[in-house]
Amino acid sequence: MTAALVCSILMVYTSIEAFTIPAAPTQSYDVLLDELIAAENSRKTAIKKAKEEAAKKKSDGMSKFLEAAGEVDESLVKLRIYFDAGKAAFDVNKGKLSIQEEGVAAKTQLLQDQNYVPNQMARLAASLTTLEARMNDLTPDECNSSKLREVVTALRQSEQVLVPITSKFRIECDKIKGAG
Repeated sequence: MTAALVCSILMVYTSIEAFTIPAAPTQSYDVLLDELIAAENSRKTAIKKAKEEAAKKKSDGMSKFLEAAGEVDESLVKLRIYFDAGKAAFDVNKGKLSIQEEGVAAKTQLLQDQNYVPNQMARLAASLTTLEARMNDLTPDECNSSKLREVVTALRQSEQVLVPITSKFRIECDKIKGAG
């Protein structure tokens, strides 16, 4: 899977203070965050349906694969929560929100942890490695499951949204630093 490459790119983007962004995303941060949320919803739905099929077929291989997919999903959710906290911070900076509003300070607190994204990316990379190993353990019949293919497609969709939102996150952070 291309997940290793995406993870490597994200680690570089989020861990290095100064970097060159290959191409600035043309969509707004809000649109990219909405896409990330939509990808999350699709992923969760696909995983749920595939779990139902695995239970119906009593497939140990599919169950183990989906357990690993659940770990990937959990890491992606935690990254989305971070990007959601970024939106709150950007909205405070633009005057759309007040830090005194209920929950805003708590939500943006996550941004203070400099190790959060690198830790989540390491966890995501490890989960993707496990997922790949579990994929190799599937029988040909299990691999042909349309429900498992939907899970893989949903995971790829999530990967495709992570790169532009990460780039946009850095751009928005740089704007705040430049203004401050």
